[in-house]
Amino acid sequence: MTSRENDRSRTPARRSVGLLAALLSLIGALLLAPAPALGTPADTGRPEAAVATVDAATTGVVKTADLSKFQAGNIISDAVFFDSGTMTATQIQQFLQAKVPTCRSGYTCLKDWYDTARTTTADAMCGAYSGGVRERASTIIYKVARACGINPRVLLVMLEKEQGLVSHVWPSEWRYTIAMGQGCPDTAACDTRYYGFFNQVYGAAWQLKRYANPPGTSQFFTWYAPGKTWNIRWHPNAACGSAPVYIQNQATANLYYYTPYQPNAAAIRAGAGVGDSCSSYGNRNFYRYFTDWFGSTRVVPPKLDSLDSSTYLLALDTTGGLWGYPTTTSGVWGDHVLLASGLTKIKKIIANGDFNGDGHRDIIGIDTSNVPWLYTGTGSKLSAATRLPVSWSDARLIAAAGLFNADAHPDVLTVDAKGRLLLWSGTALGGFTGPRVVAEGFGPIDLLTGAVDMTGDGLPDVLGRTTAGNLQLYAGNGSGGIASTRVIGSGWSVMTSVISPGDFTGDGKPDVLATNSAGELVLYPNVGDGSIANGPVVGSGWTVMRDMSNSGPRPSGVRVFAAGAGDANADGAIDVIARTSAGSLLLYPGNGKGGWRTTTTISSKWGKSKFVTIGDFDGDGVTDLAKLAANGDLLFYPGKRTGGYTASKWIGGGWNRFDLVVGGIDFDGDRKLDLIARDPSGVLYLYRGNGAGGWVTGQGQAIGSAWWMFDTVFSIGDFDGNQRAGLVGRRADGTLWLYPMTGTGKWGTPRQIGTSWNGITAVFSPGNFDGKGGPDVLARMPNGDLRLYRGDGKGGWSGVSTIGTAWNGMLQIG
Repeated sequence: MTSRENDRSRTPARRSVGLLAALLSLIGALLLAPAPALGTPADTGRPEAAVATVDAATTGVVKTADLSKFQAGNIISDAVFFDSGTMTATQIQQFLQAKVPTCRSGYTCLKDWYDTARTTTADAMCGAYSGGVRERASTIIYKVARACGINPRVLLVMLEKEQGLVSHVWPSEWRYTIAMGQGCPDTAACDTRYYGFFNQVYGAAWQLKRYANPPGTSQFFTWYAPGKTWNIRWHPNAACGSAPVYIQNQATANLYYYTPYQPNAAAIRAGAGVGDSCSSYGNRNFYRYFTDWFGSTRVVPPKLDSLDSSTYLLALDTTGGLWGYPTTTSGVWGDHVLLASGLTKIKKIIANGDFNGDGHRDIIGIDTSNVPWLYTGTGSKLSAATRLPVSWSDARLIAAAGLFNADAHPDVLTVDAKGRLLLWSGTALGGFTGPRVVAEGFGPIDLLTGAVDMTGDGLPDVLGRTTAGNLQLYAGNGSGGIASTRVIGSGWSVMTSVISPGDFTGDGKPDVLATNSAGELVLYPNVGDGSIANGPVVGSGWTVMRDMSNSGPRPSGVRVFAAGAGDANADGAIDVIARTSAGSLLLYPGNGKGGWRTTTTISSKWGKSKFVTIGDFDGDGVTDLAKLAANGDLLFYPGKRTGGYTASKWIGGGWNRFDLVVGGIDFDGDRKLDLIARDPSGVLYLYRGNGAGGWVTGQGQAIGSAWWMFDTVFSIGDFDGNQRAGLVGRRADGTLWLYPMTGTGKWGTPRQIGTSWNGITAVFSPGNFDGKGGPDVLARMPNGDLRLYRGDGKGGWSGVSTIGTAWNGMLQIG
């Protein structure tokens, strides 16, 4: 590169990059170390998480440039080229150390290089630089980038393409003397005024800004001006000719001012190797190094700003580090971030979105004994592990299932030793019911991934790889079953993992990523209806990862607890409970579609006591029940994971002073279910649950008055679809009113949601009984018919139908 232009002569062409430097850089790129387990805690017998988010570092996983996407007129965008805030000095140092962990004895590699930096004053190109006698190379790169408004990644790439300094393990001192090729034209010796590492980096950055002719300078650099077509030579040898290139932006023009040659077809085909006698490599290698190291040159790389809203891949390395790799729907990678360390006992990760319903993505880790541990998220970090109360000791395969049974709670699929595919239905608070057998014949399946809608019907599907190497698509039916099976690939025995990252290509369809035994990450685009096509290698070095997952669906907000009895028999569908005049308590199991399965008896000795549906009152992932006895005692019946209830526990007395009790509500937003009770004067009281089957305090808190106007009050869950629970009350005039809750211990604005409901002898919400839309309402008519009023999930109704007769013999339904 020449010295700074004085506007009197055109810049002499600078030398094309040497092949030796290119090969040395390639060798260095392969010498990548696994990620350190930062802050690894002591081994306590359970998997732990280091909850702090740390600077991006290398894991040995690299992206791979697709040189067919090189655009001569748009090598790098202005947004990327001039983004000076992409790396801190610490991150630059970590990057250099990862590229060359160990330098050859007797040499000083870039990670250990120091230089004296001059103090400069601000001008039209760069801001002021405060120099120092002994500054580290990474510090110089960072400070120059900030002062001159150049992406430090651009400076790192240019150091590599000019002298191979980033990856060189035995660099001679002359490489630092002309580190950026600044002041070194093709036609003359290098200008000694620009010798030295600082002078090279600062001078090159200054020159890269000068090419744009900023205000305060003359309009000297015009022959590669963007917005026009210019003939760009293939090689310093004029006999090799040139070709017209439309220069799309200033950053690309800058690269041609610096290295005025474009790669020919032979150079592109050669990848990292040698083309023909007319090949030049400088701008090819700039694109290749930048893409391999940092991702797209034309799209600002995504950042993992939030565990909840960012899109990323999760990868668990062999040292127990959990990494997040941010991506875009156009396949652009961003800096990966260490999310947790010390997970040495975890062998598999499951990202199912918001597992416990608090509005944040969570992660389930499966340890070497198949014990599941929950790492709850806060949006910015992961908590320490808590064990999930379920046993998967006999599971041969485990995979996220998404909303496989369409009940709004993320599910998990396992394959047992008998070859059965089992569904573990998620619950509102982050537990499981089941398991339930979904399908048989999964014995030949040796790899399983789920929670992906490959067919585009809005329902989660499952992918399985057979021992014969076939990739099979199991299309979900939306109610916890398999609708169809077909082979969508063969020869997959070489793959060590298969996941769906979601839409990786930007066409709106979820794609497939797979790692092969060589550690390459291969993209298989979804071409429609679940079929996949062969795609490019989009990464390498993934052998350091023991498991991968997508980031899971984005949370839409706090998940509201459903009303009603829930899944009382653990068959995956919402049920209804009724009390007969003879004192029996009956279970009417729903079929998940608005109909019924066979009725069973919960208790034949319930007597005249009322029952109260209270949701998962003790927080164990199973819905519970309460009895309000005539003497005022309130008895708690914990639900069993296999269905039904265990023996009762006394949790209060004096409840006979209330004429109405409603459960299954989190009024104060602490994710612990509460009870609301009304006294005869119409005052509404809140009794806050402690999440463990008891109370925060035995004292009720008044939260409303004049509720005497309602003859019936019941919980309806999230009727409006806005992540807010609500109570519904019926007035004497037959109007139905929704009282939404804010989730913070206050009421929203009530509104009318129905008329002509007078004459109905019983009305309540069982939750989403038909599995569609939103919460529904069941109403018993005077003639004993039971009608289902279907909620549309948006605060309205989608229809009504009769689903039962002769219900007028029931004293209570809920």
